Amino acid sequence: MASDASVFVDYGGPPSLTRTRYYWRVRVWDASGRASAWSPVAFWETGLLQPADWTARLIGPPSTALDSLPSPSPLLRRGFRVADRVRSARLYVSSLGLYEVYLNGQRVGDELFTPGWTSYRRRLQYQTYDVTALVRAGDNAIGAMLGDGWYRGQLGFFGQRNLYGRRLAYGRSSRSAMRAGARSGSSPIPAGRPRRVRCWLPTFMAAKRMTRAVS
Repeated sequence: MASDASVFVDYGGPPSLTRTRYYWRVRVWDASGRASAWSPVAFWETGLLQPADWTARLIGPPSTALDSLPSPSPLLRRGFRVADRVRSARLYVSSLGLYEVYLNGQRVGDELFTPGWTSYRRRLQYQTYDVTALVRAGDNAIGAMLGDGWYRGQLGFFGQRNLYGRRLAYGRSSRSAMRAGARSGSSPIPAGRPRRVRCWLPTFMAAKRMTRAVS
């Protein structure tokens, strides 16, 4: 793709696919037409581009009459097992309210007040995390802590609560590629404590990574 622009160059490669890494490099020509060497190869990676790409449902404690009052943060936790060493793994996380997510005792990411304030009735933001280094072959555990935030907390000059909703909820979809990378799929796992929460978390999925090269 040739262009005399150095910024805001429109992408001219193949259509972007969900959960795909695209590699790119550039070179420049001077006024005499002499070309530079190619730059080092870099990449970007797409997230979940279509609603159907989300394989998880929102889970959380049921609504109660106490939702209008400050209360302890709900905690969700579930174990899962990985059969082989993971080559790459991603978490795509969102929530109604705020969340912090932990994997094998380590906090995932370093942002605060995620997923951020938005027009909750129209859209939810989500974050993508590379958790390859945190997932291990064998037994693993994932957990989340929820908070009221702007969604259900006290907001505005009049101390109002529950402006966007009453029920806190957490949702995450995940994708991993095993060392062999030979199969793909997902299945529900019944959630553990708290016992009152009826929900499921999807397992990690093994899949081949798709890549595209763009020069």
